[in-house]
Amino acid sequence: MKTDQLQARLQGALTDELVSLVADWLLERPLNKLVDPSLVADQVVLGLEIAAEGAQLEAWMKTQVHALRGQVPKGRPIDRIPSELVHAIEDVITRPYTPNRKLVIGLIDHPTMENLVRDILSQALGNFTQKLKSFTPGMPKATPKSGRGLGRLGSIGQSVLGGLGTEISQRAEQLAGQTIDEALRASIGLVATHVCDPGNTEHYQAFRAHIWKVLIHTENQALAAEWDKLDPDGLIATGTAASMALARREGLREEILTIVQSLLDSSGQRCLRDLLDETGIQSENSPWRKSLEAQLADQIRDFVTTPSFMDWVERLLEEK
Repeated sequence: MKTDQLQARLQGALTDELVSLVADWLLERPLNKLVDPSLVADQVVLGLEIAAEGAQLEAWMKTQVHALRGQVPKGRPIDRIPSELVHAIEDVITRPYTPNRKLVIGLIDHPTMENLVRDILSQALGNFTQKLKSFTPGMPKATPKSGRGLGRLGSIGQSVLGGLGTEISQRAEQLAGQTIDEALRASIGLVATHVCDPGNTEHYQAFRAHIWKVLIHTENQALAAEWDKLDPDGLIATGTAASMALARREGLREEILTIVQSLLDSSGQRCLRDLLDETGIQSENSPWRKSLEAQLADQIRDFVTTPSFMDWVERLLEEK
């Protein structure tokens, strides 16, 4: 067969059949034969080393981030996210979940949380003491027409009531300070108890859904502005430093190799098709597979027209 005839036939349905055959072969291969743990470990370590040592890569990433920042589309995330994905994510984040109380205490037992509670309580109790002052009884000031005796009595009354008001105000402020200190000591436990109470599960489900809806209904420009506050360049530099630290970690390759090998051992003789079936993803006559195979076939048809491929085919068919 001549090379031009072979090229013409590869432009037809045979290429589609070849792609389908390869897909079936890959789907039926046991995972422990499809994945080489040593190759995975080597590539992960190599990727970390490149990220850590390549100053040019860091500069390129910063350039790409800045370029993307200037291309923020108008509208909101909800305008572009498929409705099926929106509902799927909402379903995940609103599933019933009651966290471990000890874990919650460990997360929120921090000076930042104490300062937040202190500020809230101080403001509330401060407003309360101000209202107490306004409730302090008073007497009208004596006037010249009130008479000498009554005027002196009024002055005495004003002094007594004024002192009483000051005493009430001072006592209220002392009690407020004591109350804040006591509340701070109990607040961490109270918050943890509230969060971990099964009776409040539905409230926190609704709260997580609320956060998700606010995010996807917020303008993209507003979200981008929040991202800018995080100093993207600094995040990239931190990621590079983290990659460097990981790449230099002694025994990293062996740790990755052990993890991958353990995952493969736990899969037994299962193949990729088995995993897809377990997750409910159909691997036969499904839209995703048809679309993927069509894309691959089109790429192959383009590739077989290249001079390098034709040169290879000529050498393959060359009679010795």
